[in-house]
Amino acid sequence: MTKIARIHYTPDFKKAYEKLPKNIQKIVNGKDALFRKNPFYPNLRTHRLKGPLKNLWSFYINRSYRILFEFLNKDEIIFMMLVLMKFINKKVEQDFFLTQQKKNKG
Repeated sequence: MTKIARIHYTPDFKKAYEKLPKNIQKIVNGKDALFRKNPFYPNLRTHRLKGPLKNLWSFYINRSYRILFEFLNKDEIIFMMLVLMKFINKKVEQDFFLTQQKKNKG
């Protein structure tokens, strides 16, 4: 598996990360390091999303949090969102859809 050479972070991702408790930020940092070495390491539970989010992938931070990302190419990705699992279903789909509509109009 190719190592990830470059990760970009959306403003939404950066904002969400800054609001996390420090102990969760440490976990995110550790998972980020692991992800960079092997994005499909089994403990990350990396998988492609379905439905309106089918162009995105997700990996596991802990029981409550996931990182949603998109492959730009085989070794470059963009972290789109850091989500709390209780909001992942409808809320994330709606927010992502609205963001994409704005991007397509602009």
